[in-house]
Amino acid sequence: MSKKPSPPKWDTESVLRRLDSEAARPGVPVEAQLFLEESVAPESLGEMVRAALTEEARRQGESPDSISVGTARMMSRSIVARAPVSVLRELMRRDGFKSLLPANYPASDVTVKPVGAWPDGTAEDKKTGGVD
Repeated sequence: MSKKPSPPKWDTESVLRRLDSEAARPGVPVEAQLFLEESVAPESLGEMVRAALTEEARRQGESPDSISVGTARMMSRSIVARAPVSVLRELMRRDGFKSLLPANYPASDVTVKPVGAWPDGTAEDKKTGGVD
């Protein structure tokens, strides 16, 4: 019987290492879904992330053309960003940035899945769906 592979780690440093290994070479932009703290106003996500990426790219001597941002998702306070891993790594050390995931992962791989329990902790009856 073969051993089931371990799920990938989702902590920030593990994701950054994974993105780094997927980049063709150092300095090549990669895509990541960035999640921001609740303190960041949803309506300013795009502007805030774009400004931070541009500032960090310039600080590292990277061209601002090497970065881009996608559409902000206000409910999850997230946005897809394209930038070199070194820029993303520094961004994740800043206030306001919470975590990141590779942008190419299907949502089903990283979302919470129900485990057959009701919010009050009681088990769901599989035959009736919990309804008597």
